[in-house]
Amino acid sequence: MAIMSTSALFIGENKNAAAVFSLLLERDFGLDCVSAVNSKHAIELLKNEPHAFGLCIFLLPATGVKEFLEVLKTLPRQIPVMLTADDAHLNHCTQFLPYHPLAAKIAYSVDWQIISTAITRLLRVVDRKERKLAPFCALDANLFLRLEESPYDLYLKLSDDKMVLVFRRGTNILSDDTEKYQLKNHPHFYLKAQDYLQALELFLNKIKETLKAETPLHNDKLSSIAMFTHQNMRQMIQRLGLSDTAIEMANSSIRSIHKMLNSNDKIAEHFTKFLTKKNYLSEHCLAIPFVVAGMATTITSFPAVDLEKITFASMFHDIGLEDLEMAQVRHINDQVERNWGSAKLSVIKQHPYASVELIKKLSGVPADSEKIILQHHERPDGSGFPHGVDYKKISPLSAMFIVAEEFVSSVYDSGLDKMNVDAVMDDLALIFHKGNFLMAFKALQTAVGHGPLQLIKGQ
Repeated sequence: MAIMSTSALFIGENKNAAAVFSLLLERDFGLDCVSAVNSKHAIELLKNEPHAFGLCIFLLPATGVKEFLEVLKTLPRQIPVMLTADDAHLNHCTQFLPYHPLAAKIAYSVDWQIISTAITRLLRVVDRKERKLAPFCALDANLFLRLEESPYDLYLKLSDDKMVLVFRRGTNILSDDTEKYQLKNHPHFYLKAQDYLQALELFLNKIKETLKAETPLHNDKLSSIAMFTHQNMRQMIQRLGLSDTAIEMANSSIRSIHKMLNSNDKIAEHFTKFLTKKNYLSEHCLAIPFVVAGMATTITSFPAVDLEKITFASMFHDIGLEDLEMAQVRHINDQVERNWGSAKLSVIKQHPYASVELIKKLSGVPADSEKIILQHHERPDGSGFPHGVDYKKISPLSAMFIVAEEFVSSVYDSGLDKMNVDAVMDDLALIFHKGNFLMAFKALQTAVGHGPLQLIKGQ
């Protein structure tokens, strides 16, 4: 029988359970149910026809669940998976599984309506992630200040369903008007989707001209580059709901690091390389200071200079790595060892040392930044690297950096849908519950709206 594009994949040996799910999935969701007896069989089906399935149902307990979840991440499209077991074994079966942004768990012994609601939520998450380009796209208003006239129709967003035209194509852009809009909390102009790609090309060419110039990069130009190339990162920060105070703290800290560019060509070279790239490394380097700033606002008397130390560390902690994929390795486990091999694994484990050695050649490095960089892959249970120290020997600033980086990395690909953030925070709560990490995690909870609003006494 040919597998239809509206199929669900059921993984498990229980034929009765497969029959029940098959009947209900077809009735409520119009999905034909295809059965796989184990994870190996399921992986073969998914790899052969990745576009055939809209949902996976995995019956636990079973072997190969971790491998199955990892394979899901490599497919050309995102497929949600519902992990299910009887009520007595569900938590035991899932507590050691890695976080997956499109995985949910529910006991098959509950009422079908509850299961149906959970599946509906999963499918909605996928639908949001696969939406087409929005009719309007945002760009930072500051980018247009250097243009004498607007090359496009520019809009302000008054609400999710209301846009107002403020500058017609070909009209003069007045800085006073732009500043007025910014004061009224309108930091972006919106372009129609068909104009957006042309605008990207326009500003990208201007950035290339700036980077080729022999004169040093000034702060205002560099800030514009950062605003443009990291628009998606900025929107992620806005969706976190950080306070205005936190955002200003982060911006101030980043500006202080920018000032080092005019006096140190080596740092400038590093900055211009990653600021003009849209990728995991560059975007999460800039997102970390904002998350830490949000955490800092919940800690009494948190020194601004400490935020600058963490900001510097976030910019340079992976400077010792040239391979972007290596930078995405946060933990060393059996699968990482198999994938990378001993030579590359050694580079990954030693890159905190390599990064520290490189920045030792620079002047103006904030105190304690080296220690943060050296410890940024350590973990509270001692399972990290390069030293394998536990929470008792990891500094408070390093703990804040590690918690923030783990959060940013977890939501980078999965997004900030409430279900995803809830799952990430639940996972982090199991990891960061001792010593300096507990204080840092409580600060993160409050900063992103997952904890009571309170001021935590700093150490």
